[in-house]
Amino acid sequence: MKTARYTATLIGLITTVICGLVSFTVLLPFLTLLPTAVPLEFISGLIFGESNYPNKFKLILSLELTLLLVLCAWYFKKLIKQRQEKKKLETKSLIIFFIILQFVVHPIGFYIWLLNTPEMDPSDSMIGFYISETFPYSGCFFIFLGIVIDLIRNREIKETGSANAGRLS
Repeated sequence: MKTARYTATLIGLITTVICGLVSFTVLLPFLTLLPTAVPLEFISGLIFGESNYPNKFKLILSLELTLLLVLCAWYFKKLIKQRQEKKKLETKSLIIFFIILQFVVHPIGFYIWLLNTPEMDPSDSMIGFYISETFPYSGCFFIFLGIVIDLIRNREIKETGSANAGRLS
């Protein structure tokens, strides 16, 4: 088993374990809300007002999911280009990508939890600190993402006229 073939999966696993451990600090998970969720809270408050929480949360969740899809599409395109040029996976850029995604993935998990927890009072000023409950679960996304990245990266490049075109190595 070559570990270089599973670099992204290993980094995803390490990221997931770190997310699980960091969730006990409460403060660090809360800080992942600040770059994306706080501005989106403000914008959704302007659109829906301060009391229409379900619609605000749905808008924020939709925008966060859109951001996640755009970031992943960009990274996958970059990854496919690297593979076609037969370049190695840039571990540093993968780690930076996973760090950036921390600020998108965890708020998504938090807002999914909020929308499915009707007994929560959204007007509670301490609600943001409940992200530590969802942090380990949303952190599992990084294992899945690492596996997908390794599948893309390790797939053979299709060559025209080749008998082995399209087969996995």
